[in-house]
Amino acid sequence: MPFLSPPRIRRIATIGALAALACAGLGATSSSAASGVRANGSRSAPASGRPMGRPTAGAPQIGALFRTANGTPTSHQCSAGVISSPNGDLLVTAAHCVYDAEPEPGLVFVPQYDSGAMPYGTWNVSAVYVAKQWSANRNPDYDVAFAVVHRTGSDTPIQDVVGADDLAVDQSYTQSTTVIGYPSSSNAPIVCTNTTTQFSATQLRFDCGGYSSGTSGSPFLTHVDPQTGLGIVDGVIGGYQAGGNASDVSYSVHFDDSTEALYQQAVKASQ
Repeated sequence: MPFLSPPRIRRIATIGALAALACAGLGATSSSAASGVRANGSRSAPASGRPMGRPTAGAPQIGALFRTANGTPTSHQCSAGVISSPNGDLLVTAAHCVYDAEPEPGLVFVPQYDSGAMPYGTWNVSAVYVAKQWSANRNPDYDVAFAVVHRTGSDTPIQDVVGADDLAVDQSYTQSTTVIGYPSSSNAPIVCTNTTTQFSATQLRFDCGGYSSGTSGSPFLTHVDPQTGLGIVDGVIGGYQAGGNASDVSYSVHFDDSTEALYQQAVKASQ
């Protein structure tokens, strides 16, 4: 299927071919990070009749966020994905994963983490950008963040190493969407594809079981190119109920002009 380019998509830079998704088992305020509600809270069991997330090898541009102790990843915090940018150093995730009343320094991003394996190493989160509506009031309609990452001892940007998905705003509420996430109860990623629906004027809903604590920040991927494994991100698990109180129903902010403005702020600040 040819790659589709929806309106209002950010087409900045796409890295060359990576493993196809089939190989992966697929069908403003600056601060350090802090923990969020859904990132560490429990979620109820899924209802019957909904699709379930299944184990996957993951994708290079999507990974897990960890707290660290003496520079070593310890507790799994959330999920995140690399997003295309001129400097090639940006992640997208949920704001509640990386910014709260108290900033938490020392987060690292581990691309395609799987059962202790870190094929692309660890990347330090050096700056976080969230909307003022989030930092001031934790408004769930602004539960998205962009983070700058770098690897100690290297000037090579993460986008050049693992690739990056493109950011899109003002997309349809109803699209076939694939979500790769890292449940805290597991040491490996899961994946599920389903059609999103409109929960409200500002929120998307994604029904799929298994997306428990730790999956906050997982990118909503659409229009994936089967040759590169890269696609478009128009949401991340977060928003209403910090992403959802049940493991089979997840939410996301509907990316709009405010998301694009926050992205542009992060891009400008990281140059």
